[in-house]
Parts: sequence; C-alpha cells; structure tokens
Amino acid sequence: MQASTDNHTELVENFVPQPMFQWLAPDESKSSFVPYYLDKQQEDNLSIDILQLYQKLLPTKESYERRLKFVKKMEKLLNSEWPDHDIKAHVFG
Repeated sequence: MQASTDNHTELVENFVPQPMFQWLAPDESKSSFVPYYLDKQQEDNLSIDILQLYQKLLPTKESYERRLKFVKKMEKLLNSEWPDHDIKAHVFG
C-alpha cells in the first residue's frame, strides 16, 4: 500500500501543468480526439458569432409589447375570477 501512496505523491509532486488547450494538426483530422483549444483568432470569431446569435435572439419590440399585453390580459382574467385578491402577474424566464 505504501508504494501506491508514494507513487501518487511522486506523480503529484512531479506534475507539470500542460497547456490547458490543444489543437489538432491537419493530419489528425480523422482522429477520435476532440479538440478543446481555440487559438486567439478562433476564440474571437466564436465570441463574435455568439454575440450575433444573442442579438438575433433578443425579443423584438413587437414581441415585448405582445408579452406585456398578454400579462395584462392574464391579470384581468384572474382578477375577474377572484376579484377580492388583487392579483398581479410577474413575468419570468
């Protein structure tokens, strides 16, 4: 048991951090290895793509107005069903 512990201690003490990210060379494209590294240019391109997607998915003014109209309609329906409760709808999500 001691040899196993010593081996583990040795591994921890001799651990040399590797770069967190690696990228496939072109000839490794058929490998089962999945790259988890993006160079600075690729990272910037991805960031731009994600920001563009975010902006594309933002609700339009019309959808925001429809949402508000729906919430008011729900409040009106609920308050007409239970008039003594003064129900307020709060949007989430």
